[in-house]
Amino acid sequence: MNLAKFLSLITTRSLWFANAEVLARADPYEAVLPRTNYIHRSWKSLGDVDAHTLQLLRARPPGEWSLEQHLQLEMRNREDSIRRTFAYRKSFFLNCWNAADHESSAMWRLYSNEGIAIISSMERMNAALQGAEQHIYCGLVDYIDYETETVDVSNLFNPVLRKRKSFDFENEVRFVWWDDGSTNPIGRSPRTVEEMESLPINPGIAVPCDLAVMIEAVVISPVTEKWVASSVSQVCERVGLSCPVSKSSLLDKPER
Repeated sequence: MNLAKFLSLITTRSLWFANAEVLARADPYEAVLPRTNYIHRSWKSLGDVDAHTLQLLRARPPGEWSLEQHLQLEMRNREDSIRRTFAYRKSFFLNCWNAADHESSAMWRLYSNEGIAIISSMERMNAALQGAEQHIYCGLVDYIDYETETVDVSNLFNPVLRKRKSFDFENEVRFVWWDDGSTNPIGRSPRTVEEMESLPINPGIAVPCDLAVMIEAVVISPVTEKWVASSVSQVCERVGLSCPVSKSSLLDKPER
């Protein structure tokens, strides 16, 4: 993160969970579906349907409906799932981390060449978020081929934990809050897809966390001046954080 976001973190003592719709401005495929989930749009007749789907259609209980009618219902259901996935995207809020045991030069350059990295662990994160009112989920992002692989839409979290292979260098872990109160308001029936589509976008929420537990160490970008680490350390002390602060050694000169 950059310095401004780090200062916000330690002064508010909360993690920022960005709305998936906001993240989609940088990646339009954020929390939606790959091309293969739209294969039904190419079906003109039963002869176009893949063998697996055709088998499932034939296995449905016999009744007044013909196989062609079951196919039309299946196509409508798939369209509804696509629309619901897009509509529900605004109800997901994400806080993203890089899961690695070492620094990444690419991550420094891409996200904040003159920034700050926080080191933590799953154990620390779990303990630090114990006091949060929100029920926070966590998952490792699965990087898939959006041209050949399909996302199972029976679980609303699946699209949130999928990204294109082009992003696999991020090795991302996501902490996720689903605002189910926006989709299922207390005291009334669940919102329809049309109602969800009309809701305004909440850009994000600040989730309180125990920074003393969460932060194992702070690392300053390798391209910054040495005094920056000292200044960040002093700021941490002023807000009651005693975590070690150091400059990255990624660009240290080798021995000769």
